[in-house]
Parts: sequence; structure tokens; C-alpha cells
Amino acid sequence: MSDEIAGYLFLWLNSPWNLLLIQRHTYGSIIFEITEYHLADVSVPLIDKSIIKEINQLALSANKLRTDAFNKEQQDWQCLKIFSMIND
Repeated sequence: MSDEIAGYLFLWLNSPWNLLLIQRHTYGSIIFEITEYHLADVSVPLIDKSIIKEINQLALSANKLRTDAFNKEQQDWQCLKIFSMIND
């Protein structure tokens, strides 16, 4: 998938509005089973390209920040483990 639209698509596919559209095509009473065929039936709103580009960039930036924060948190936990082992 192109980075030019990946963030925009991610946000749309995870939006409450789109979830309702996807659920219309799913089967299962409690756990919805979603296949690529269900997603193929869902329309993606194409708005002004400059707005899509801005939304996409914000989504990709937010994802990078979340990943960076997670990695730093993991490093901190490793440091705490080492510190704990040294002081035992």
C-alpha cells in the first residue's frame, strides 16, 4: 500500500461510521468475521486531495510517535529490570 494514502485509509477503516458499513456485510452473531471481501464492498470517501494528504500525514506521524513512545517505554522497563537485578 502506498504511504500516500495508508494513514487516511487506516483512519477511515477504523472509524465508527465505517465499522457500521463493514458490519452490514459480516456474519456471526457475537464475533464478527471480516474478510477481504467485506472490505472490498466498503466505499472510501475521496475528498479533496490536499485534505487527504494532510489527514494521511497526521495519521502516519501519530503512528510513528506511538511507536517511538512504545519503544522508549520498553527500554525503560529493561533499565528497571537491570537496576532491580543489580540491587537484589
